[in-house]
Amino acid sequence: MPPYPSLLVSIAVTTTLLASADFKSEKDLLWGHVSYPAKGNIRMQAGTVELWFRYDGDPEEKLERYSRFTIFEFHSEKPYFLMGISVRGNDKTGPNPTVLVDLRGRDEDDKPVEQFLGAPFKDEPNAFHHVAVGWDLKAMKAWVALDGKVTSEVALNTGLWYAMSRASTEGRLRLGVRGKYGHHSQIVVDEFRISDVMRPVEQLGANLDQALRPDPSTLLLDAFDGDFTPDGKTQTKAAFISGFSGEKGGLPTQHTRFVPGKFGKGLQLYVDKNKPRPTSEVKESKP
Repeated sequence: MPPYPSLLVSIAVTTTLLASADFKSEKDLLWGHVSYPAKGNIRMQAGTVELWFRYDGDPEEKLERYSRFTIFEFHSEKPYFLMGISVRGNDKTGPNPTVLVDLRGRDEDDKPVEQFLGAPFKDEPNAFHHVAVGWDLKAMKAWVALDGKVTSEVALNTGLWYAMSRASTEGRLRLGVRGKYGHHSQIVVDEFRISDVMRPVEQLGANLDQALRPDPSTLLLDAFDGDFTPDGKTQTKAAFISGFSGEKGGLPTQHTRFVPGKFGKGLQLYVDKNKPRPTSEVKESKP
């Protein structure tokens, strides 16, 4: 993979930045996302993060070079580590958008370390794609799979292994934009699962035609089959979740809504181009 200027552990779809005479940048807009406590719902020794996503932005809006919007992100502040999945626009990888997995942290000498995995794909109107990221510190490797096929695999360097092994799970998991950086997400997400093992890719590929069910390796599974209007206070009802912090599911903000998904319902994350974000929300979104 060619070097990229930014790194985060997230799943994201790339798109053009919003232009508006009323706002200095898109980070000032109201945007939808859903968050979960990381503690008990992700483990860094080994795991798999997977979900279905559909780009749901303006069909006339083209994916441009270096533009991005976020699907998933895990951030450990102290010690520093970022894991992210995003979709990036056209750049050196070719004419198609790319699902980009970013892994970033600091090594034993407190120097920045990073590795990338990519999955170029052809996006089609109203098409859902399944993305999965697996890692195993004992095997010292990580991979990204798109629609049931591994597209990139790396041997973890010792610096990144050190960062991942020390990462704290006191932070949050988030689907959608990360506030400070303002990469808005206009997507529908469905069947979000985190496991405590690096699942065999053959297993993932064999199950793409059916909704997921919890199994002994499941840490978190949210199918987004909600029947309420997200208000920033009401949690989803996850099929399985640790509940370590008292959570029953994810917390979707306003500017999300339940719509038809890959299986049953999904959660649509969107941006309000006409309303600025409250100052309190901007402060709360600092990484």
